[in-house]
Amino acid sequence: MRRNKKSKEIDNIDFNSEHWQDSDNVLDPFTDEPVVDPVERFRRWHWGKAPTHVIEIDDGRYPEHNISIGRLMEITVDMVDQDGNRSNPVDKLGLEIDEQSVNECYILFDHEHSKDRIYVHLNKETQDDFAELYEQLDYEPIDLNDLASMTDGVHSDMNDYPTVLVKPLGYITDVCYYTHKNGDDDGIGSGYHHAMGEENGIQPILAIAEDGTIWFAGGDYTCPNAGITN
Repeated sequence: MRRNKKSKEIDNIDFNSEHWQDSDNVLDPFTDEPVVDPVERFRRWHWGKAPTHVIEIDDGRYPEHNISIGRLMEITVDMVDQDGNRSNPVDKLGLEIDEQSVNECYILFDHEHSKDRIYVHLNKETQDDFAELYEQLDYEPIDLNDLASMTDGVHSDMNDYPTVLVKPLGYITDVCYYTHKNGDDDGIGSGYHHAMGEENGIQPILAIAEDGTIWFAGGDYTCPNAGITN
């Protein structure tokens, strides 16, 4: 865990600097949408709850700024074969994060991505578990962009994933996480469940890299302030 990221107290960061100020009056030249800094986006996503830490991920495959959706608790997938075809009959697999690791495993989204690409950051123990699972998948890895192109949805054909070889595990049907949102918890956080593809059935594939990092490939979701959508 500590090998891949470090945590800084919010009090030690100058949020009055130009980089961190809310910039609703500045428009993105490509989308004409207001540019909002990551701290303000976090507040909006968590219904007014301010962040307490900045997590720095020492891995160039991740975007520079991500917004924490919450601590990852469980991902459920419908297993696939090496070509990304869903198993028949359906073979479901629940991937539950150990209680000791939940507070160090995050589901995130890239707030600068036009479709709010989701990422996952794991602690070392959980990443090692996924690395073992990778070895159990008896087929050759493929490029993450190529895997995404085998799926459907807005994230399938953007060809903007990092360069990483992965093995597909399954279509993500459900994601469970916990987080804090103003007015929706008692100060200790609340658990949330999201069914991926709930609107149109289009689901991303969960893929595993050799080092145990896991990746969302494809899908038709976005992450507006109300929460994960579709």
